[in-house]
Amino acid sequence: MLFGRKETNKVEGLVKDPICKMEVDPSHAYYTDIGGKTYYFCGAGCKAAFKKAQNEHQYSAGPLKVRRSSRGGGGCCH
Repeated sequence: MLFGRKETNKVEGLVKDPICKMEVDPSHAYYTDIGGKTYYFCGAGCKAAFKKAQNEHQYSAGPLKVRRSSRGGGGCCH
């Protein structure tokens, strides 16, 4: 599992942040690779929320649930 910020020269088109649903440019986005799939995030807060939900999911039998604070903050771009 990788967690970091991806900076590449290749522009792949916009992708959707799985937490806040914002479209982000993957060449400058925060990202994580899990099970061969790359997830991109608008900021550190959304990446952290995804990582927390992923960790909690590993210890439960239920589906992956990701919540974003309605108060904003936490590093999300909006």
